[in-house]
Amino acid sequence: MSAAIAMSVTLAVAASNAAPVILSTTTSVGDTGLLDVLGPLFEQRTGRRLKPIAVGTGQALALGRRGEADVLIAHAPKLENEFVAAGFGVDRQLVMANEFWIVGPKADPAAVRGKGPVEAFAAISKKGAVFVSRGDRSGTHVLEQDLWKRVGAMPERGAAYVETGSGMGKTLAIASQRAAYTLTDSSTFIAHVKHLALDVLVLGDPLLLNVYHVIRVNPARHKAVNAEGARAFADFVTSSEVQGIIAGFGADKFGKPLFKNAGADAGAGAGAGAEIGDPGATGFALIWEGAAKAFALIFSGDREVWRIIALTVKVALLATLFAVLAGIPVGIALARGRGRMNGLVRAVLRAGMAVPPVVAGLVIGVLFWRTGPLGGADLLYTPGAMVLAQAMLAFPIAATLATTAIDAVPGALARQIVALGATRAQLFATLVFEARRALIVAVFAALARALTEVGASIIVGGNILGETRILTTATVMEMGRGDFDVAIALGIVLLVFALIVSFVAALLSPKREHA
Repeated sequence: MSAAIAMSVTLAVAASNAAPVILSTTTSVGDTGLLDVLGPLFEQRTGRRLKPIAVGTGQALALGRRGEADVLIAHAPKLENEFVAAGFGVDRQLVMANEFWIVGPKADPAAVRGKGPVEAFAAISKKGAVFVSRGDRSGTHVLEQDLWKRVGAMPERGAAYVETGSGMGKTLAIASQRAAYTLTDSSTFIAHVKHLALDVLVLGDPLLLNVYHVIRVNPARHKAVNAEGARAFADFVTSSEVQGIIAGFGADKFGKPLFKNAGADAGAGAGAGAEIGDPGATGFALIWEGAAKAFALIFSGDREVWRIIALTVKVALLATLFAVLAGIPVGIALARGRGRMNGLVRAVLRAGMAVPPVVAGLVIGVLFWRTGPLGGADLLYTPGAMVLAQAMLAFPIAATLATTAIDAVPGALARQIVALGATRAQLFATLVFEARRALIVAVFAALARALTEVGASIIVGGNILGETRILTTATVMEMGRGDFDVAIALGIVLLVFALIVSFVAALLSPKREHA
């Protein structure tokens, strides 16, 4: 007993001192909950801390190329082989496998049920049925692109081909909401199926085999890589103990295991994909590269970039308009009111200024789910839902700052206006005029909140290309794809907008606020 305690203490001390092991892994490993099991067990068995980053395979490999991760789990065999052949990775080993499935609405308008994957994609294309793509260079997206190439009829982006730029869970949710088809890994689908109005229509074909490998990042390419930690994790995840856990994972919760382990004839798979290439610029060079690309994106007249910028401004302005139209009257009423309820409402509004964006997104999302109380409005994954979410976040700011602005107007002036027989409308107009500079600052503060918000917009908008993709969500998406220079470029554009808004607000601030 004392030996066991001593061993636990030793491992705990080692875990606190050893450099963390950064694991870059696919979203399906995170979405299914497997990481939640393996992470603590790895620390317990090895005394090393694991820092997992669940992203698409494209970003997982990109992080490895740049030396930002120590070890990877990926599921795009051809991309992985190119990654190793280019010298970025070593010791690629099979870990587990599952299947890709083609899922879609129960009515199956393209009649793909029971077909092979290529025939199914051809039927979807011929019918013009809606297909939702991850569009994020993940292993799932790589296979999807290969299937379209086999069909020879890659659909054009538009109403019938939706790119989410998001993980598998969000893509499935959008496909369910739109009664569309999509390609998914079986594990994520099983983990989310109770929330989806989708059926499994195509499965069991060799082309749909989905294999996962662990790859250590080559320490010869990047000196900062934790080579010992990476080796420890690779040994851990391929050990008989962990392989046994993988073989049974999910059976208790979902009625069947979500993965096959490496000993279950998983195979290696050929996969498909694009060239890996050079890791590109790093550090400050990457920032300068992103800055140059920002200017190029803006001044080249790129339609998609300008569409994203235009939608960003449109959604933020509409959200600010709604927030201000509701917030300023509320602020004036609170400034003119008295009593305990007045103080309570002020406190609630101040607290509302700190509402996390994801909470606002969750509230709007639940209300407008198909099964939600407002599901009939069909507003989810549209710009309208994003406007509502951003307005919900901007409203407390507009109302609180408007209250402060009206509080600063001398009370004697308001009493004098009332004594002269002014109507409520005239009093309202006079107060607004007297506090105009401070109220303009409130408007710009609300605009800044709406303009830079990301969490709620991803949840209720879905980051759909040409429909709901704005600067913040596009920046997150490009990071997920591994296009860090493009992400920096979009971030710079967004930063410029935010600085302009802040600068104008500072210019218009009353002098006493400057003091």
